[in-house]
Amino acid sequence: MPVTSPRHPPVTVSRRAVLVALASAVAPGCRRASRTHHFEWLSFATTVRLTLTTRDAVLANEAAAAVQRRFAQINRDWYAWGDGELGDINTALMTTGEAPLSAEMADLLCQSKAFAARSAHRFDPAVGPLVKLWGFDRFDRGTPPSQWPTDKEIDAALRLVQRGFDIVSAPARAVRAASGSQIDLGGIAKGAALQAGLDTLAPFPLDGALLDAGGDIATLAAPRQSPYRIGLQVPAARTRERRAIPLQPGECIMTSGDYARYWANDDTVVQHIIDPRTGRPATGPRWATVIADDPLLADATATALMVADPGEFYTLCDVMQVSDAMIAVTLDEIRMTDALQRRLTDA
Repeated sequence: MPVTSPRHPPVTVSRRAVLVALASAVAPGCRRASRTHHFEWLSFATTVRLTLTTRDAVLANEAAAAVQRRFAQINRDWYAWGDGELGDINTALMTTGEAPLSAEMADLLCQSKAFAARSAHRFDPAVGPLVKLWGFDRFDRGTPPSQWPTDKEIDAALRLVQRGFDIVSAPARAVRAASGSQIDLGGIAKGAALQAGLDTLAPFPLDGALLDAGGDIATLAAPRQSPYRIGLQVPAARTRERRAIPLQPGECIMTSGDYARYWANDDTVVQHIIDPRTGRPATGPRWATVIADDPLLADATATALMVADPGEFYTLCDVMQVSDAMIAVTLDEIRMTDALQRRLTDA
């Protein structure tokens, strides 16, 4: 059955990106001899902001251009419903159940499968048939489905999700799944993209870098960079209080929430995060934020926390091996790990 709630107005937002975060950069610290260089462009249907710390303006421009090129490639190749590599994979899986993989895509799918297993499939990249069934493969059109899926349709899609997919290396690198299967990396793609951005910046001799993709933030592990101070604000909260939180160079902060992408029709709201175990929109927390050294881990964990029951919060953090995390059970009830509480207290 659809999720019903009066908490959102009707929506006509055109957005493809799955994850929207709570955090934005406030003030990075750096060596006095260096300068900060700011760049901004659109990618993943959101605004990407890049702050580089270096004395060399030419170097900063070259590094920013390299990240922009990398993001343009990712934006095409990792989108499940487009004409890039993942779109081609899904087209092949619909008919033959098998598709060739690039080395990069194979690695990303293997990491995704590992996080799916660790989270007991609260996060699962095989969720594509359900994403498509609920109409989030065409969210950028701005029009919800004319009717919600039936129980029979959900059960059929759920069987495909539960069968998952396999990665094989012989006779050639490929993904295999039941015909009709679809892979959606939305629950981990932003984190993977931020990691790819950091990898692109690594060869450049920068004093520091902060990469912000729609509020999801990753920082370069530069030895001469002071901690960043990140502004943390709860979306749609009754108070607009902002808390400053220190982020060490090399750390990232990722958030998943129910407030950015959803279908709304009268008083019926269907959020975009689908529970791979039930086939229906998740009914867990309002949002989840995770801080970690690995953007993929943080992204997958934030997605899994959105699907999990709030009572599973601390156990799931332990299972996913993240120490700094918080969820909003309601707008008035926030739960966080002891490590994140200490970080906020010390800020």
